[in-house]
Amino acid sequence: RVIPVVYITNEVFTHTKDSVAMHELSANVAWKIARLRDAHFSKDYQFDEIQIDCDWTLSTRDAYFDFLERLQKQEQFKNVGNISEGKVPLLSATLRLHQVKFMERTGIPPVDAVTLMAYNVGDLGDSNETNSIINNDITAKYLERLSDYPLPYTLALPIYDWAVLYRDGKLKRIISTITDEELAVNFEAVENSSRYIAVKDTYIDRTFIFKGDMLRVEKVTHKDLGALCELIEDAAGKKLDVILYHINSKNLNPAIVDEIKTVL
Repeated sequence: RVIPVVYITNEVFTHTKDSVAMHELSANVAWKIARLRDAHFSKDYQFDEIQIDCDWTLSTRDAYFDFLERLQKQEQFKNVGNISEGKVPLLSATLRLHQVKFMERTGIPPVDAVTLMAYNVGDLGDSNETNSIINNDITAKYLERLSDYPLPYTLALPIYDWAVLYRDGKLKRIISTITDEELAVNFEAVENSSRYIAVKDTYIDRTFIFKGDMLRVEKVTHKDLGALCELIEDAAGKKLDVILYHINSKNLNPAIVDEIKTVL
């Protein structure tokens, strides 16, 4: 079962607000979904659900919600569903933790369901952060109203790791792929931490690293995942369907996924 996910930056909705532009945007997204369906699946393949991923803000909420409503009315959107049975795809949207806690201000998106993205909760720009991907203490502060959320929701958990590069105390970029060998050869570990200091100029993952740059390696253990899932399901008051989110292909290993299932 495939659920297409369309990622749209929040910036789009700071520039797309009039009705003509919004109609064009929703039509283009619907056509793109249909084109990709025809290119990669049989033309009669039916999508049960389409998901939109956008981290909307207070200033873009109205424009984004308008887009979601218009998208559901597009004929191309309807046509990728089960036309013979008269079923249009469900429309879902991603949801961040702050949009649960402050739901009156951020609004409830006009969709059928949402996916709660329970990761990237730390301050990535802070070189003193310990792990920006997962922090159960921070997450717990946003869950007191989760059981009251008015839409059905699934839970997305992270199964990726990355390295965050800082230069002169400022965030430079995220390095999504770095090996233990590259760390050992090019960096010196800072005792009792997940930080490493570059001992020479080098080039890793399309990034030039200068001697003295600081790297923080962030990982998510299976124990972390189990604790996070338990924390959120306790707040929800029910068992949730879980989506495992990754940013590299190594985590598609079935053995790894089966192992993770044992803690969820």
